[in-house]
Amino acid sequence: SESCEEYQEGLHCDFFEFTCCGSTGSVLSCDCLEKEWRCIVPSQCLGDCPPTAVPTPPPIETCPEVPPEPFGSESCEEYQEGLRCDFGETTCCGNTVPEFSCDCLEKEWRCIVPSQCLGDCPPTAVPT
Repeated sequence: SESCEEYQEGLHCDFFEFTCCGSTGSVLSCDCLEKEWRCIVPSQCLGDCPPTAVPTPPPIETCPEVPPEPFGSESCEEYQEGLRCDFGETTCCGNTVPEFSCDCLEKEWRCIVPSQCLGDCPPTAVPT
């Protein structure tokens, strides 16, 4: 320690400006205590900066333009939980229905084929 007899007791001096971890301050901070300089390096400049929180974007509430693989297990993590999306169009038993529908459930797309398109069509009533 160096003497600070010629300075006022309790005098505080900061030396060399810095920016560490987003804070601006001094590289060296000294106080005149008991006629000696007591200096420290601010702790925010020691070691790595703490990780900064990256804001999570809000979930997407619209269906993707490109449909997920209908029988795969693609992630829908960035989409709204419970979002239902219909893809394609087909006619089954006289009804126009989506080729398949996908729901975003537990961060994965779960897809189904409409039940009208499975099996035979019910017989149509013939007017008498």
